[in-house]
Amino acid sequence: MTVVLIFVSGASGEGTPPPQAPITGRDWRRLIRSVDDIRQWNDYLQEQLEYYRFEQQDEGEREAEAVAVFESFSAAVREVAIPDNMKNVVLETYSGKTDPKEHLLYFNTKMVISVASDAVKCRMFPSKFKGTAMAWFTTLPRGSITNFRDFSSKFLVQFSASKTKQVTIDDLYNVCQTEGETLKQYVKRFSAASVKIEESEPHACVHAFKNGLQPRKLNSKLSRKPARSITEIRARANTYILDEEDDASKRKRAKNGKG
Repeated sequence: MTVVLIFVSGASGEGTPPPQAPITGRDWRRLIRSVDDIRQWNDYLQEQLEYYRFEQQDEGEREAEAVAVFESFSAAVREVAIPDNMKNVVLETYSGKTDPKEHLLYFNTKMVISVASDAVKCRMFPSKFKGTAMAWFTTLPRGSITNFRDFSSKFLVQFSASKTKQVTIDDLYNVCQTEGETLKQYVKRFSAASVKIEESEPHACVHAFKNGLQPRKLNSKLSRKPARSITEIRARANTYILDEEDDASKRKRAKNGKG
């Protein structure tokens, strides 16, 4: 291919320069390569300029920029308005430390009762996130949340380590009051372990609780008059807890010479 360059007359307007020699195919290819080199060099300089600008930002500016551009909802989800009747729905917070399935079931029940659409569920679900859960949500790719099923799946996978372990009666028999542990501490620890099966296995829970007790006043009392549930045990234990705390307080005063 041959290209002929035609020059316009100079500023004086007098005459026109003689025609220049045509650019041959080889010269044209060389010219294209030169233009490409210039374009690549320009791109490189632009990248360096952006990098320099980024490096000049302080940490606060970089964090602010990251927050400003954060948007994990897809356009379709983002454009759905939250109905007025949903704005006053009371939801529990989630920090990532408790069973994600339980929280998801709780949340979805609220949404079903309120007849929320799929997009509204997506918008409402992270509204009560905090701590680790909020940090995870802000790392989701831009526009990645398109439907609630996918969002729920990601949520369950992310916090699977926080699943509540299924407690068995055998597990409760391993919960024992240690030497020096107060009755209040033991009752609290046992209650936390047995809460999932107190209703389904009340008698087994009572037996496991007594099995783990140190041979003190409450143990003797339960031997003479067995309890029927952990709830009853907690109520009966309160008197002995108060006695323990009063005795401990008196021993402390005596030790300090204030008895």
